Order: sequence, then C-alpha cells, then structure tokens
Amino acid sequence: MPFNVADDLKIHTILEGAMEAFKRIILPLRLFSTKFENVPLKGTDTVHVPYYPLATSASKDFDDEDGYEAEEDGDIETRPVKIDKRKYQSMAIKSRTWNRMPMIDFEKLGRNKGRKLAEDVIKDIFSIVKAADFGAPVVNVSPDEFDFLEVLEASKASNDLMWPETGRGMVLNNDFDHYLKADPQARFAGNSGDTRVWRDASLGARVGGFDYERAPILPDNGENLAGFICFPSAVLVGQAPIEPEPSVREQLTAYEIYTDPDSGLTLEYRAWGDPGKDTGKRVIECNYGFGIGEKEALRRFTRAA
Repeated sequence: MPFNVADDLKIHTILEGAMEAFKRIILPLRLFSTKFENVPLKGTDTVHVPYYPLATSASKDFDDEDGYEAEEDGDIETRPVKIDKRKYQSMAIKSRTWNRMPMIDFEKLGRNKGRKLAEDVIKDIFSIVKAADFGAPVVNVSPDEFDFLEVLEASKASNDLMWPETGRGMVLNNDFDHYLKADPQARFAGNSGDTRVWRDASLGARVGGFDYERAPILPDNGENLAGFICFPSAVLVGQAPIEPEPSVREQLTAYEIYTDPDSGLTLEYRAWGDPGKDTGKRVIECNYGFGIGEKEALRRFTRAA
C-alpha cells in the first residue's frame, strides 16, 4: 500500500490487520465466561462478567399450602472484574524513513503487532491456571504418552464433577495437540468421511465431548502446565477501552476504538508525533482484566517431569 494513502485509511488498515491476527490467537478465551465492552468505562474500573454457576439448587417438593417457591439466584450470576491490565504494541516511524520508504504495508504491520499483542495477553490470562486454585492435575503424562485415552479420562473427571455436558472445553499446548493427532483413536472420525486431521492437521472444533482449542503459547506456569479442561465459569475475563484524558487527547493526532463485529473484541489505537525526535508514534492497546470464577470448573493437564 503506498505510503501517501489517506491517514484514516492507514488507521483502518492497521487496525483491521491487527484485529484479524489478535482474534485468531485469542480464540481459546471463548471457553471462558467473557464480557467485551467497546464503550470506555466511566466512574468505575470494573466490568460485570455474567456466568452460569455449576452449583444449582436442589429440586423442591410442591407444597399445597405455600405453592411454588422461586429463588432469584442460582440461574445466572455476575461478578466484577477489575480492568487493571494494559498491554500495547508500539510503532515508531522517523520522518526520514516515512519519506524515503517507497512502500509501507500497513496491513502486515498491523497483523504483526496484533499477533504479538494477543500472545502476550493470553499468556497473562492463562497464568492464573495453577494448582493452588484448581487442584491436582487429572492428567500427568509425557507428551508422547498423551492420547485419546487421556481425553476419555478427562471426560470421566468432568462427569464426576457433574459439569453440564454442553459448554465443556479443552485446551492443549502444541505438544499434547501433536500427539493426540498422531493417535489413531483420535482419528477414528476419518473412517466416517471426516478427514480434517489428514487434510488440515486439525482436530476440529469438538474432541471427546469438549469444545476444543489449541493454545500454542500456553505458559507452563512453573508447573509443567500442558492444557486443561474447563467449564466457562472457571475464569472470568473482561475488556473495556480506557479513553484518554481530555488534555492528553488534544496531543494525539488520532484515537480510535476498533471493535470486531463478530466477537466484540476491542482494540485501541493512539497516534502522536515527537517533533524533537522527528518521529511519529503509534500504539495498539488492549485493556482487560481477569479473575477466578469457580475453582471446581477447571482441571489441569501437566507434563510429567
């Protein structure tokens, strides 16, 4: 894309490229309870994230005298999540570079920044998945021992925990994902005409009764974390933009809030110039927060030492 393209188009192209890469990496968050807002927070620093709790009230016996007794809680709950995390990727372009560079690919620039921003955000959120809160692992094997039988063990564990059958999720790191794909039992669907493992090296959206996501940047958290199974109420994630203070905004040449229409994910863009250094500066930012929901709604997979 030529460097003299209109400024508003540059911004839009950078943000579209960033969002395309960002939402692809951030996909595993769909297995948690989330609330993504595209309106700056006013008078508060929290987002109230709704979730469906695992625990439900016991069935009642009908009483002829009192009739039906209805409880207001237990169906859906909300919990405040503080938006206290700010991560950004920056770009700095000197005037000399700007004028002498024949071509700047703003879409590629945005994709590179969005991908790295997403990787750092999701690693931060997954850092919460530790034994102290979620207990002993349900699977602890070396990567080459991980196969479909381990998925069945995880399914039994979720049954024992009385998780609803819909909404169960599973996340694996690259190593466990690889060896699961290599297991003939995990590829049995190929016999019925589903050839995704062979065609796309993909296990698909569902594996062993779980909504499935691969997380190539899953941190081991110092505990050899290799994956987990979860119900959405395990971790609560919120997102909302932070609008610049008025005097700060006056110094910016651009401020944009860009929201993906499908997922609701929001990124912010700021641009300003530094005349003293003859440099234009741009930032793509994500403001978010997260916290533990229900500790009984997640169980870990670990890599055997």
